[in-house]
Amino acid sequence: MKKSLFLIILVIFYSSVSIYAEDIKPQIAYRFLDRYVRAKEKNSELNNKIGAGISLATGGIFLGASAVTYFYGDEIYSTFNDNKETLDPNIKNIATVSFAAGGLLGLGIGTVMLFKKPENLHKKYSFVFGEKDPVVQEALAAAVLKDISEEGERKRIISGFTSLATPLLSIALTIGSNIVDPKKEWYADILTTNSWFIGNIVSGIASFMSKSKEERLYEKYLAAKKALYESE
Repeated sequence: MKKSLFLIILVIFYSSVSIYAEDIKPQIAYRFLDRYVRAKEKNSELNNKIGAGISLATGGIFLGASAVTYFYGDEIYSTFNDNKETLDPNIKNIATVSFAAGGLLGLGIGTVMLFKKPENLHKKYSFVFGEKDPVVQEALAAAVLKDISEEGERKRIISGFTSLATPLLSIALTIGSNIVDPKKEWYADILTTNSWFIGNIVSGIASFMSKSKEERLYEKYLAAKKALYESE
């Protein structure tokens, strides 16, 4: 009797485990998150150093351009025209201030990135990786993927505004200088004065037009999840 009862209990136990396992969906979000975290931790320190180097170098170049424009702008300009005219004072001041602003911005961003410690994402998302229930773990992973997608979008937009900040400031200064000068139209010298910042403008526009890695990752997860449910 006891042996028969024991066998019945075993059958009920393994049947319930089997039914539970069938209800568990594949951990798509968890797998996407795990691969993302591993790659992010591996590259974060290197990316910080590279980004800091680029920002510091760019900031130094812009500050150097500001100094050259202020001290040698007239001489450089006179070599490119037959009349040996000096650079317009308004244009010179606008270019100097714009270059200096861009340089300080680049140095500031570079310094922050240089001393920024790489995140320990496994520790940050320990509530996901430490979860024992696979259903709960998958739900938490999906929530994290959505959160990092939104964060990636915010950073992308901020990056776009940052890239456009210097040229927009320069354009605003040019227009302001033209407005107070009765001999000039408000749009005079906008292109010639701000041609240096074409790269910044293109980069800023590209940031608004494209999507971040995190946004694309979340879209891949949604597509995989949709394909899984439609195949059932």
